[in-house]
Amino acid sequence: MEFRAYQEEARYFKYAFNAAGKVVEEAPLIVTENGIVSRAMDASHIAMAVLEMPWEMFDEYEPPSDELMYGLDMEEVTRIVRRARVTDEITLEGEDEDEVIIKLGSSGYEREFRLRSIDVDDIPDEPELDFAVEVTVVPDFIQDAVRDADLVSDTVKVGAKGNTFYFKAEGERGRVIPKVQEGAEALLTFEVEENVETAYPLDYLKDMIQAAQGAESVRIRLGQDMPLEMTFRIGPAGEGKLTFYLAPRVEE
Repeated sequence: MEFRAYQEEARYFKYAFNAAGKVVEEAPLIVTENGIVSRAMDASHIAMAVLEMPWEMFDEYEPPSDELMYGLDMEEVTRIVRRARVTDEITLEGEDEDEVIIKLGSSGYEREFRLRSIDVDDIPDEPELDFAVEVTVVPDFIQDAVRDADLVSDTVKVGAKGNTFYFKAEGERGRVIPKVQEGAEALLTFEVEENVETAYPLDYLKDMIQAAQGAESVRIRLGQDMPLEMTFRIGPAGEGKLTFYLAPRVEE
């Protein structure tokens, strides 16, 4: 066996892969001695997903002798991980670069899925940006804010002003402003260099927040008319992370 990665709680992978699979159609899976990484853009180049699973995130990790790279059809991966039960364990394995093996199960009952590796486009570099706002919130706040905004519009403005971090959506059906202030339990960290408010497409955000179900916390960074960065900490102690970058919506 070239590599083997085992985690007794499949839910972390279920929600992370499900969210990433809604944003990107195909992605590389790069396996090294340090862990597993994936970076991919969506077909429209509006969003990027970066999944980082260091070896510390796994209960057992047997690295490959040399770096391996698989090309994944994310729709197929999503269909598999959705089958994970609450009590399931998960194992990722690979003997070569032709296929990756996903095993789900518990208490001696195991299901094995084999995915053929596909050719993927060039792997994008993660952007290096200087953000004016960085906040960390509990996952429930992000889920509620995006779902509330979706009630009235297909665009949401994300911003920070004074001691408040907020989402704002307006449409013919009304106006919604989910917000949280510094010192609130839902706002874990709050750093603001200047007031910011930038609009983003809600359809992408609705897909991204699927990762919140398996996250310990969510970090959001943004700047005026800049891409939004949203990072979900995943794993038993938040060792791994799933980061999304979303381009701003240009308003006419």
